[in-house]
Amino acid sequence: MFKIDTTDTEELEKDLKAFKKAALPFATKTTLNDLAWTARRISQKQISRKFIERNKWTGRSVMVNTTRTLKINNQFSEVGSTQDYMRQQEEGATQRGTGTQGKAIPTSASAGQKGAIPRTKVPIKTNRIQNIMLRRRLKKARSSKKQNLLVTLKMAKEKGDRYVFLKRSVHSVKTGIYRINRNKLTMVQGLGKKTIRINPTPWLQPSSNLAARKSDELYRKNLLFQLRRHRILGY
Repeated sequence: MFKIDTTDTEELEKDLKAFKKAALPFATKTTLNDLAWTARRISQKQISRKFIERNKWTGRSVMVNTTRTLKINNQFSEVGSTQDYMRQQEEGATQRGTGTQGKAIPTSASAGQKGAIPRTKVPIKTNRIQNIMLRRRLKKARSSKKQNLLVTLKMAKEKGDRYVFLKRSVHSVKTGIYRINRNKLTMVQGLGKKTIRINPTPWLQPSSNLAARKSDELYRKNLLFQLRRHRILGY
């Protein structure tokens, strides 16, 4: 909770109403728009602090709809992202995989941070799911999961493949896409989960709350501007 002393602002508003009432809607309109732009600036900083940004697109997706009407009761301005995934981050969501193997989840190793929890960097370009090419393999009956695993790896090495898809096996191999480096396997994309819960990471509401703290300051500034613009005595 925070308190704002609006005594001075109320006096300015009273004087503007008394001497130039027609100018009041301009002050309220500008204040609402200033608040929206302030919330946008703060939210872009929140995004940079709370999320892994692959580029500047996410920050730039935060847009402002300004108010234009001079009817005070109809004035409102809006701020928010044009991207649906930012709404999911704000409110939380459940994503469902579209394939039979579930949704791909980049591992910390995919970003060169093996063992890091949580991952704090984006995956290396070659480890991103859209850049991984997998060879389609024929299904062959094997006597055991262990043999299946060994044959799959042997075939991948013979073909010079850098990545291979492996299903969960008796040897603690989890379902996912693995990078092959000599005789070492590193999972770069986890699979198998049909749904992924995105926990809320509010970025817009905190920004709006911080911007609201400047409401009196901005309103006072715009009231003074109108009073001085119309040369009201004493200002």
